Amino acid sequence: MHKWVTKQPLVTFCIAASVWVGFLYSGVINAPFQDDDISLIANNSILQSWHEVWLKRLLTPLPLGMGLSIKGEATYRPMVWILLAIERHVFGDQPGGFHLTGILLHGINGVLLFVLLRRLGMRSLFAAVASLIWLGLPINSEAVAWVSGQPYPLCMVFLLSALVLGLRFVRSGGWGWLLAFTIAALLADCSHEEGLLLVVLVAWGYVLLDEKRPWHRWVSLAGAGLLAAISYFACVGQWVPVLVKVRITFGMLLKYFGGISN
Repeated sequence: MHKWVTKQPLVTFCIAASVWVGFLYSGVINAPFQDDDISLIANNSILQSWHEVWLKRLLTPLPLGMGLSIKGEATYRPMVWILLAIERHVFGDQPGGFHLTGILLHGINGVLLFVLLRRLGMRSLFAAVASLIWLGLPINSEAVAWVSGQPYPLCMVFLLSALVLGLRFVRSGGWGWLLAFTIAALLADCSHEEGLLLVVLVAWGYVLLDEKRPWHRWVSLAGAGLLAAISYFACVGQWVPVLVKVRITFGMLLKYFGGISN
């Protein structure tokens, strides 16, 4: 048994993470829609029509608050609306399926974090412990249990994927890895504005890691992240308001992701 665990660290962690996340959040499955969920999903007829989703959610930036009752700067989260539309078509107006999606996204983030820590050289045991602790942090519960909080774990799926892919590109090269990184970065941006911080994380990685050669790969990586950010801004069509909101939401990213450093 010990040999199998040693030889299959990723599979072992996936099993452990599934049990741990299931233990923590299984009770959420039976929870009803809460607060914004009612307007966003239960009473939102737009989600029932892909044509309406395309016209009113994917082609048009919405006010801060996802177009509900809050007025503010423009925001653009097409990946969230695509996910919610898929969930609405699959699960109807039953909240259990939506909650299950949030739990799955959180579990996937734990696995991606484990993979990233392993790629950064951390031993399997320590990477697993750190990832399991992060999965269990109470500060993540709102983003997991509240359907309207799905933009955060969804963005983190693409953000962590981009970091894993970017590290692979830096170490081995290959334009396919860079393309995959760019796509993941754009999807992160289109899930939540906090995905724009990927460029900062790439710069942070260059400063902290010893792998500074070849430097042109780091430049290419940063350029790809900037290209994704510029593409996002082009979709939103409003530079200043989004930049202001990125600054405001920086602390919100730390709320969901910053527990790793503790």
